[in-house]
Formats: sequence, structure tokens, C-alpha cells
Amino acid sequence: MTIKCLVIFRESPYSGLRAREGLEAVMAMAAYDQQPQLVFMAEGVWQLMAQQDELERKNHSKMLAALSLYGVDQLFVHTPSLIARGLSHAALLLPCEPLDNTTLSALIAQSHKVLSF
Repeated sequence: MTIKCLVIFRESPYSGLRAREGLEAVMAMAAYDQQPQLVFMAEGVWQLMAQQDELERKNHSKMLAALSLYGVDQLFVHTPSLIARGLSHAALLLPCEPLDNTTLSALIAQSHKVLSF
């Protein structure tokens, strides 16, 4: 039985280590044949922007692009979070399925485990 794990990213890519640690956890799950679902919301939507300031850290957008190599293809973005920041789906680095609050609640309810970074 595959455990449904939902990983929610709420932190901007370079505000600390949480965003990078979250991506590393997702890659580890995928390496062990888990199929995590990723949700980007709140400040986490900034992780999906193509133009990112690196501040001498590992390039976050390259790590995101590598997710497909690990078979991670269930990516969601919280539409109200995009709108609140003046962003659009067209500006995203990766294709993500849009989520509203109701769909997000349902996705969380269907998951066996929920991790937040």
C-alpha cells in the first residue's frame, strides 16, 4: 500500500533552510518509491517563480526542475496565495494544478501524512 503523503511548502525559497530541506525530503521519498503530492501556498508560491535571487545558496529552481527526474509530478499551487501576491499561473517555473481553499481541504483530508515546510 502506498502512503499518500502531502507536502505543503509555505516558506519562500531563500528565507531560511526549510524550503530546501522540504525539497530534499520530497526527493528522498520519491527515491523510495513514494509518490508525494506537493502544494505551494502562502510565501511558498515564490519557490515557483522563474527569477530567483540565490544569495550564495544552492539554486532552488534547479532543484525544483529535478523533481520530474524523481517521478514527482503531482504539483499544486494555491490560487488565492498567487492572487494575494499579484502573481499568475503563467509566471510559474513548473506546471502546477490550481487549488482553491475547498480543494486544498479535500486534498489534506485524503492524505495519510501531511508535512509542512
